[in-house]
Amino acid sequence: MEKKQITLIIGSILGLLAFLTAAYMLTSKPEATFFPELAKATEADHVKWSEKNEIVLVEYSDFQCPGCGSFAAAIQGLQSDEQFVTEVQPHITFVYRHFPLDNIHPNARDAAHAAEAAGLQDAFFPMHDILFEKQ
Repeated sequence: MEKKQITLIIGSILGLLAFLTAAYMLTSKPEATFFPELAKATEADHVKWSEKNEIVLVEYSDFQCPGCGSFAAAIQGLQSDEQFVTEVQPHITFVYRHFPLDNIHPNARDAAHAAEAAGLQDAFFPMHDILFEKQ
């Protein structure tokens, strides 16, 4: 091949790479989203600790998920910390919302229904604790 053809091929490849890189950089920026209505406690939510809504901690959880179980144990452990209970807890509204992952946790939805039934009897969080303990 001639020097002119090799230069043309290399230039075309570099130009194509530059174009693809620029296209990727211009189209691959994630869009920042925020949904303020999701950060508020509603009447349908299960809420504990403070009702002031100064700081709202919303947990989306699955009763069969091991990671969610660890988080629930950590949150429950905070209840035994006297400093947390007196100084921090009065400022935090803890909101629990169901997020059963049916495809990997086949019993999660049934557990959520059981917790909701307990909630109708004003015992949602005791049932919540039992479900995570017996996971």
